[in-house]
Amino acid sequence: MSASTERFLTAEDAAEFLTLAPQTIRNLTSKGRIPVIHIGRRCVYDREALLNWALQQAETVMPSDGRPD
Repeated sequence: MSASTERFLTAEDAAEFLTLAPQTIRNLTSKGRIPVIHIGRRCVYDREALLNWALQQAETVMPSDGRPD
């Protein structure tokens, strides 16, 4: 299975999925600002949770009526 179809992603794959730098993913993770699953000392990211998170982030930038605050 390739990273483009796997449900759980590494930080590098999550960064590629969200078009962010891997270090940005790590920073967001350490600040608790992005959904993450901790398995021991390892962090993995659920593709669907990341997509929902990204959509919520977009809504905070642009309200649903399409007009900036």
